Amino acid sequence: MRAAATSAVLLSLLLAGVAHGQSDADARVDIYVDGDMTVVAPAASLHLETDAPVDVDITWQANVLSGATPLLTADVISSATRVDDVRHAIDLGLSGQPDPLTTMTGNARVSVEKDYAVIAGTFAVQREVAQRMAVLSASYTALFEHAWTSHHDGTKQSAMTHRADVGSSFILSRSTRLAVTVSGLLHACGDVIGCHANPYRYVLVISPDDVLAVRELHPDRRARVAAKVKVSQAFGRHVALHAGYRFYADSWAITGHTAELDVGLAGLDERLLLRLGGRMTRQTAASFYEAKYDAEPGLVPGLRTGDRELSGLWSWRVGGRVEGAWLGVGPFLRVAMSIRVHHTWYLYPDFPWAPRRNAWVGGFGIDAEY
Repeated sequence: MRAAATSAVLLSLLLAGVAHGQSDADARVDIYVDGDMTVVAPAASLHLETDAPVDVDITWQANVLSGATPLLTADVISSATRVDDVRHAIDLGLSGQPDPLTTMTGNARVSVEKDYAVIAGTFAVQREVAQRMAVLSASYTALFEHAWTSHHDGTKQSAMTHRADVGSSFILSRSTRLAVTVSGLLHACGDVIGCHANPYRYVLVISPDDVLAVRELHPDRRARVAAKVKVSQAFGRHVALHAGYRFYADSWAITGHTAELDVGLAGLDERLLLRLGGRMTRQTAASFYEAKYDAEPGLVPGLRTGDRELSGLWSWRVGGRVEGAWLGVGPFLRVAMSIRVHHTWYLYPDFPWAPRRNAWVGGFGIDAEY
């Protein structure tokens, strides 16, 4: 963990040092712990403003996973196997302004781990309107996934995802801002295990004559839509309140409601920032989810899942972030350091194998403008 943090910081500073023109380098390390799984995620990024009309963004991120699933779960195969994996992801982004009110961006992403790979591309456009009192945005993402297993059966599957986002933000007054976004996703997956299924995860099927462990099988199509509204209200120069609500629905009969509330505090001429907040989520179960599957002898359900995230859930998160900034530090115009900590409680009322889970998320970051 210490090596990962050091690598992220050094890489960020190195990128800033070799950059030409004005640049902004950022490094961070996030840590997730829930009692069964630990994830350490170092990352470094560079925003480079070139002499050309196009700016460049480069980001590297790694996820180092270790741990195991709980012993008493429907995940009967991987519960006996320790999980150790490393994922590397690289993003390359280009952005430019064809006119002072319009910004266009393109992004390419490659992510690879031992049994999963992703290639994605995004194009986005943003335009200021109403005398720059409002911003309209739209983006499209095409994502190709490929998953495989090391089992003797050599399971392989590919999937294609199309995503479209449209949004707008409005400056209602000097102290009030409103943002509205709508997202739509369409997943087209192979029929070996279906969309978002885990090739290592098995479920229990109980019949009068036998108890079977069979690989989970999801539908090979999934359509998803989400809408979010967020209001930000400033109270003077030092206090701001942010409140938001998000609605989610998909073709698997899952619906979700999320409410969040944050307060931001600024001090020392805005060189010290503190943000505290909470979030609550309620999600219903997928139409094909069952706590246990009962079947006639020799038969198994056509669709089945052992994923607790599809069982329906409640979650509550509280946490905070503190950031300090300094100007004129050595060769840097500005250096900022941040620390964040969150704790989340998960409740799965329909998942008897592990009905509760608590998770800590901590992070440290450094941002340097060169």
